[in-house]
Amino acid sequence: MRGLLEGNEGEGEGEGGGSEGSGESDASGADAGKEGAGTAFLKRKRAQLTRQQSAATVQAERAAHIHERLNRLSVSSRLYAPQNPALTGRREHMLLNGAYLVDDDGLDAFRAAVTFLDAEARREGIHVELTGPWPPYSFTAEGLADG
Repeated sequence: MRGLLEGNEGEGEGEGGGSEGSGESDASGADAGKEGAGTAFLKRKRAQLTRQQSAATVQAERAAHIHERLNRLSVSSRLYAPQNPALTGRREHMLLNGAYLVDDDGLDAFRAAVTFLDAEARREGIHVELTGPWPPYSFTAEGLADG
């Protein structure tokens, strides 16, 4: 089984709910008259960068959590570099690209876990996608040398 975890990278596309902009002062209000346009611009850019870094941290933590849960339900697993959106044909950036070797007896539990994890992650704007089953190439002697 190859599992894909995809999410928005936070380029103004909605970074996981209504938290964007909360708790930050808007330089267009009363503060704008006290500081120059350049200072206000830099503050907005810094706040935007902070939001993006925060979103990236949340996404990385979510990807690690999902991999940990799926790894426990598999016989073995391999992590690969996330694929570029140009290769996947999707707008979203891939956060996790994993292959999971699952016994036939554990397949239903694995699928159920993916469904649960997907529902849980969607609250943060992340989608978990299960593809396969695929031949276990990632777990052959040649596949192990590549991974």
